[in-house]
Parts: sequence; structure tokens; C-alpha cells
Amino acid sequence: MSVKIRTMGICVVDCAILCLGQTLGSTPVTLAALGIFLLILAWECYQSETLPILLFFLPWSQLMRFSTESVSFYTIGLVVACGITLFKNRLDLRGRDVLVGLLLLVVTLISKLLDGSSVDMSYVAFMMLIIMLYSLKREDEQGSSSFTVATIFFSIGILLAAFAAQWLAAYPGIQEYIRVDNYNTITRWCGFYSDPNFYSAQVAAALAGVLLLLPRSNGKQMIPLMTVAVLLIYCGLLSASKSFALVAVLELALWLLLLFRVRRSVAFKLLLILLVAVVGMVALGTAVFKNLLQILLTRFSYSDSLASLTTGRTEIWKEYLQALFNSPKMLLLGKGFTNTRINGLASHNVILQMIFQFGLIGTALLIWWGTGLEHGTLLRQARREKKSWEMLLLAIGMFLPWMALDMLFFDEFFLYQWYFLLGVRALAESEATAVQLPSEEETAGAPPCDE
Repeated sequence: MSVKIRTMGICVVDCAILCLGQTLGSTPVTLAALGIFLLILAWECYQSETLPILLFFLPWSQLMRFSTESVSFYTIGLVVACGITLFKNRLDLRGRDVLVGLLLLVVTLISKLLDGSSVDMSYVAFMMLIIMLYSLKREDEQGSSSFTVATIFFSIGILLAAFAAQWLAAYPGIQEYIRVDNYNTITRWCGFYSDPNFYSAQVAAALAGVLLLLPRSNGKQMIPLMTVAVLLIYCGLLSASKSFALVAVLELALWLLLLFRVRRSVAFKLLLILLVAVVGMVALGTAVFKNLLQILLTRFSYSDSLASLTTGRTEIWKEYLQALFNSPKMLLLGKGFTNTRINGLASHNVILQMIFQFGLIGTALLIWWGTGLEHGTLLRQARREKKSWEMLLLAIGMFLPWMALDMLFFDEFFLYQWYFLLGVRALAESEATAVQLPSEEETAGAPPCDE
């Protein structure tokens, strides 16, 4: 565990250097921070520990660039990590992913040719990740990366980014990378993201992971995990996102039901419930949480129809459906993964976005590719271990927000699937090792391992 603590410390220092460089507008300092990130990622990739690092820096990804229009070094790092893994494995690619990549390439290039669209860096990166991501994921499974470590790194990265964005929001060098919505009595924070819903989707995903760890923690680990869960909820509420509120309520309700299914003593379960009740009452009694909840209730009070509840998304979905059914070419081939929108509005639904960008043919290929990430038996193993409800908790936290978001052009599209399957893999293991936090004895000589 000491190795992991040192690694996280280096990541924290690097984020501080990144903030300093962007605040001062210093290209050399920013470049140094981005170079350190690539070095950390390359080293951890060599050690088969990639996902925790990627998840830690994910909330910082929008800040990891020289301008708002340039490509994020985070995306470059993800592609570089895939390249390092391929080099380690002597270009050992899975034929299925190569086939899907080539077929998607054909479909998208035909669509681009018909529309006269160009090829950009995001298109190239997406196609490369389709072909190479499985090798990186497979390499991580052979190392000591675990769902526990990934969840902790992800959560700490989110919390630090959320608080840093608030502290640095007044500096001009930082302002262009963040967005703070102020209207009437409502203020919406979203870390270093320009969209509160994308930001809150990260919080919901990390919260699902922490909730899964809590019932299987020991007494010493319970308080830190509970603290992280409360802080994540606080950061989620800062966004005043209605979707986050709904997802978080579903997560917490399902978690309470799952608590009674965990093989722990009655005394432990009662203690955990009591602790949750106490923490909940204390949090609700503070002025900070009261103000955030009032802002959220105010937003819900404006919702007098389905359209207003979804902030106009239902009307946008209708426009996209009409456009798809009015164009056979678009319905079958899509727009060829071109960053374009209907009437300037995003689809706000990842399924609609997939069909809009890849058509029915490309969407079928993407689904085929996604099912291949599970390595054949993970989901069935987890179901045999009677972990279907735990998988549902993870799926709600990680993928339900996608029903109101466009994810294809973001790195989260790949990382959340990887993170989810790491959790499923942990659940598929025995009860004793599924999502157990590492003990002091286990971490004395080596990092924790799910194997």
C-alpha cells in the first residue's frame, strides 16, 4: 500500500503543478506537468497498473491542454499507454477488435465521403482505441490493479479537482477551462468541466464503486470510505444536476437493499446502518448541505412537464429521431463520427448519438465490440456468484447518466466500460476476495491484488 500512497502523492503534486501552470499562464510549467503525467502513466503501464492512474487524472483531463481548442494530453496519454502495451506484447492484438476497427473504419469513411466530412484527431484516436484498448485492459488484469485501488484513485481525483476548481475559479487562466452557472438563486459548479452533467456523471460512477466497497470493509476502513462517499455526494450536489440526484437516490436505495445480502454479522450491518443514519442527519443539519438541497429542489420545482423535467431533452430526442428516420443514409451509416449536431444541439442520449454517428450498422459493430470486453465469462461468473444486484448498482452509477449525455467523443466512453468490467471481475471472484479492501498484512510487501 505504501507504493500506492507514493504514487498517489506524485499524482497530487503533478496536479498542483498543472494548476500553477494554467493559473500563471506559463507554458513551460504546464508542459512540465503534462510531461510528468505521461511519465507516470508510462511507468504504471509498464507495471500493468494503468487504470487507477487514468481514473485519477480523468477529472483533470479538460485542464490538461494548452488551450480550450487543443487536444487534451489525457487522450494522447491513453493512446500512448495502448501503444506501450502493444510494444510490450509484441503487437499482440485480438483479431475481433481489429476486425471491428476495420469495419467501423469502412462504414465511417463511406459516410464521411458521402457527406464531404474531414478526418480529425478525435476520429483517429477513437479508431485506435477500438483496436488497442483490449490489450491494455488485459494487461491490467494480469497485474496488481484492483477495483478497490481504481475506486480510491478515481474518488480522490474527483474530490481534489472539484475543490481546486472552486478555489481557482477567480483566476483568468483557469476560468476558460471551467464553467459556473449563476441564475436566480442557483449556482452550479462542475469542476474543470464545462457541463455539470458530465462532471456529475463522474461523481455517480465513483460513488457506485465506494458504495460497493463499504459493506465489505472492516472497522478501520469504514470511516474513511464513508467520508469519501459523503464528500462525493457533496461534490455531486454542487452541480445542482437533477440527473445526479435521481441516480444517487437510486444508488443509495439499492445499496441499502444490498446491505442485507452481504455475508457479514448482524452487528456489523446494524453498526453500518447506524453510522449512515448519523452521518446523514449531521450532513442534512449543516448549512452547506441545506443550501445545496434547496438549490436542487428549486430546479425540480420548475419541472411541470416531462420536457421541463428533462430540460428539453425529450424534444431534442424527437428531433434526432425524425432526422434519422427521414434519412436512410444517416440511419444506416450515420455521420461517420463527425462532430456535428442537429440544429446545433447535442442528442443528450448516448444511444441516439451512437446511431447518429455510426448508423445502425456501426452501432451493431460497437455493441459487438463492447460485449467482447467482458472476456466471455465475467458476467456469467458474477451471476453464478449471485452478484446480479451488485452489478446493477455499478451499472446504474456508471451508465444510467449516459441516457442524458453524449459520451462518444469523450474518453469516459472507454474508461467507464473498463472500470465497470473490473468491478464485475471483482464480483466474479470468491466472497473473500471480491471487493475486499487490502489489510495491512496484505500490503506490507506488495500492492493489493484481486487475483
